[in-house]
Amino acid sequence: MFPKFKINNELLGIFYMLLCQFSFATNDAFVKVIYENYDEIFALNQIVFIRGIFTLFFILLFLYIKKELNLKLIFTSNELRMRGILESLAALFFFIGIALLPFANVYILLSMAPILLIAFSVIFLKEQVSWIIWRAVWLVFVGVVEVFYAVRVETIYNFIFFSK
Repeated sequence: MFPKFKINNELLGIFYMLLCQFSFATNDAFVKVIYENYDEIFALNQIVFIRGIFTLFFILLFLYIKKELNLKLIFTSNELRMRGILESLAALFFFIGIALLPFANVYILLSMAPILLIAFSVIFLKEQVSWIIWRAVWLVFVGVVEVFYAVRVETIYNFIFFSK
């Protein structure tokens, strides 16, 4: 009755990435609301802890179902330990940024991640990046600075002329 259609992995990947971004944005909005209601940095520590517990549960469940749960590797790998520490710090700093900055500014600064990723891949992994990619990186960087500056100018303008 219904025609069969095949979804390729690329479309499925795009769909999941859109769901991921929706989840992140929704989660970040809740973090902002919680911080505004409690107005304490201690609330952010609890958010990071609870997020870590839920993430750990779902990742362990996923690995168990796939029969790839290797606790020895998890607890003995220095690389995984360092990544866990860095991921925890990133989450903490990100939530502090959400608490202290306007929501739009946080996501403008978050768009700097691909730029840093490309630069670090050249520095640490010795990857070759073409001049076209570097030109695109430069263009994105200029765009991020321009948008961030425009948001700052609008904020300053509103503060000067519309503050009570």
